[in-house]
Amino acid sequence: MQILSTFTNMKSILLSLIVLILLSSCEKQVSATVDKKKTNDEILFFIKKTDSLSKAIALNIGAISKISNKIDSLNNQLNIIQLQVNGLMSELNAPDADVAFITKKLDSLIEQYNLVLEAINLLFFEMTNSPGTLSSSLEVYYPFNNNANNFTSSKYTSTIIGATLTTDRFNELNSAYLFNGKSDYIQTNYQGVLGTSKRTLAFWARLDLSNNYKSPMAAVSWGPATDGHRFDGYFNFDAIGPTSNIGASAITYQTPFKINDNSWHHYVYLIDTDNPKVNNIKIYQDAVLLISRLAEYDLTLKVNTKEGGPLKIGKCSAPNDPSFFKGAIDEVRVYSRALSFSEIKYLATH
Repeated sequence: MQILSTFTNMKSILLSLIVLILLSSCEKQVSATVDKKKTNDEILFFIKKTDSLSKAIALNIGAISKISNKIDSLNNQLNIIQLQVNGLMSELNAPDADVAFITKKLDSLIEQYNLVLEAINLLFFEMTNSPGTLSSSLEVYYPFNNNANNFTSSKYTSTIIGATLTTDRFNELNSAYLFNGKSDYIQTNYQGVLGTSKRTLAFWARLDLSNNYKSPMAAVSWGPATDGHRFDGYFNFDAIGPTSNIGASAITYQTPFKINDNSWHHYVYLIDTDNPKVNNIKIYQDAVLLISRLAEYDLTLKVNTKEGGPLKIGKCSAPNDPSFFKGAIDEVRVYSRALSFSEIKYLATH
């Protein structure tokens, strides 16, 4: 009996050892499998990362090549125009010069030159704006370089009513628009960012409040006259300062720099939240977020911008509230997203 018991115990121990060996073997196999999978995953990750980098490099090389080709083409066009102008000067010095014909040809060359200049402005825009950031979700952009054209792929039209070209913040001629505060504005057919959507309105402005110091003024505006259905880049609602105004609901803010100091300042009106009210509209002056309120009126209305009043520059879009702007405006941008602070700072410093 004792021998049988001993044998049984040995058998149990042996079985236990076999089980332990098998378990150990399984663990090693599982561990090896896991390590192999981990290695394979890491290799796949690096392959994808390398492939992505390779594609990015190829895109940048292609973009640089494309820009270089555009520069060469524009340079050739300018050289051709210059040669033709020189030819007209020679013709004009001839004793039997046909002045009327030469004048007509010169007018044609001026038109060609303006088209090349517009192409140069567009190329400059492409070169100075990152495709992934400042050109992303850009609805309209009015750089005001010799004209009021929109420089995005969406070819919205604009009509100038009285406004005249003036110098910009870099003292460049014909690079901004001047508004008289009485009748001047620019009308577009762009309906603006609608509903409760996130958005950004950005522009440069030099305000002139010398004659009508406290008058409300709309720099950029879209939407109809009904309450809560408009979106304005506004100034001076019951106080002197930038104003978030949606029609029958407004807040005016204190600024770190006077808005009437005869200097250019950069302004941003931004919505970065869902279901916003007027107090959710953030305003920046020169990349500084404004927080001190000077005046406010009916903060219960929600932002719900409607169609019916296409974007105007230098005038409120509501027909019963013209609020003409007095001063100069430049580089109007509208985004269908909220810009980041770094993007706002870039726009305010370039």
